[in-house]
Amino acid sequence: MRDITALDHHMLLMYHYECGVAAQALGSLSWLGSSYKNVQDLWRSCSCRSTSGTRMVNLQVPNLPSVAIPLWFNEYLVSCGKDLFARPCGSTLLESAYHYNRAIVRATECNYCRSTAVDSMGKFRALYVAQVDKVVETVSSSCQLIHHRCKAYLASVGEIEGGFLNYLPSCCYC
Repeated sequence: MRDITALDHHMLLMYHYECGVAAQALGSLSWLGSSYKNVQDLWRSCSCRSTSGTRMVNLQVPNLPSVAIPLWFNEYLVSCGKDLFARPCGSTLLESAYHYNRAIVRATECNYCRSTAVDSMGKFRALYVAQVDKVVETVSSSCQLIHHRCKAYLASVGEIEGGFLNYLPSCCYC
């Protein structure tokens, strides 16, 4: 902490916060655009609608009609959103296999979802990871300059693997 000003540290924290908010907002699925219909079609015949153990949840997507998604998929989006707020980078979705595996296990409780969940979730997660990385890159802030300056400085003094790195927001070394 000796080698960075309080203002620079504050700007890094603000940048991390803005990235977290942007990444978490992806759980609304508004970014899917034309792919939105494909997600909606995944569960059109889903028996989660009538199974007492699971149920459908209406997801309101801005500028698009509401879509009914299984509760297990909604839980996946919410859980991932919390993780992305804390660590806003696509690798967060790949490294936190717990939420993904839990969604797959929950999907197997439905006869329809069981047959499509693994393939569909794999494709969805790949899109989700790419979109997280894309949206975080677009967060415009003067903090990006500070972020890159700090990483360059740490690399130049050999501190990138420890020391001060522990104090940087986790998105800074994603």
